[in-house]
Amino acid sequence: MLALDFDGVIANSIDECLVTAYNAFTRGNEGYVPRTDLKAFSDLEMAEFRNLRPLIRRGEDYVFLLLAMSEKKQLLSQMEFDEFLDKNEFNREEYRRRFYAEREVLQTQNPEMWLNLNPLYPGMASFLKSVDAEEIYIITTKDLVSVRLILEHNGISLKPDQMFQADKTLGKPAILNSILSKRGVGGEQIHFIDDHVGTVVEVKHNSLANVYCASWGYNTVEQLHMLHQENIPALSLDEFLGKSW
Repeated sequence: MLALDFDGVIANSIDECLVTAYNAFTRGNEGYVPRTDLKAFSDLEMAEFRNLRPLIRRGEDYVFLLLAMSEKKQLLSQMEFDEFLDKNEFNREEYRRRFYAEREVLQTQNPEMWLNLNPLYPGMASFLKSVDAEEIYIITTKDLVSVRLILEHNGISLKPDQMFQADKTLGKPAILNSILSKRGVGGEQIHFIDDHVGTVVEVKHNSLANVYCASWGYNTVEQLHMLHQENIPALSLDEFLGKSW
């Protein structure tokens, strides 16, 4: 069985998240004009957002990135970002509401554009169609409506009980352990792949699953070095696609 994260493993969603987060962060500002085109962003804005993307765990965190950028905060580590989140925790519910509201606007008013901002990684669609669909699970913090729309756009169909949205209440380790329990199999039967190094380490210590880090996703060289201490393999996209799971 394969248990896959979505953003940074299956789909390269960073452009959509930048557009959505920008609209969520700036709506209500004087002179607000929503953006739907990447050409509206400067090279500096896009570069800074991409550099900070490996720190993200949940949707509203993207809006916090825009807050940090607006305040010219230097966030050089996951710890510094988490401290920034704690300091601004009072914004979380509002940022979450705004982020998902803006995503829904893009999905419904500009569906083709929205889907084009969420491409699958090269070879991923063919891979998912080539493996036994019954043995695929998606475990992600992304909203499942978006996951389903993106997969169906690429000709991939999974059942509702194969897709799970993780959150603070029900994390990825607990979801994996639940899948193993329901299937009545041991941890060696499931392989979990995520691009967030902290999540991969958390899953290793709190579940029985085999774990791997997707180095083609949103991570840094420094973060990937942490994997050696945990004896966790990092896979390139070619290695993942060519592996006999």
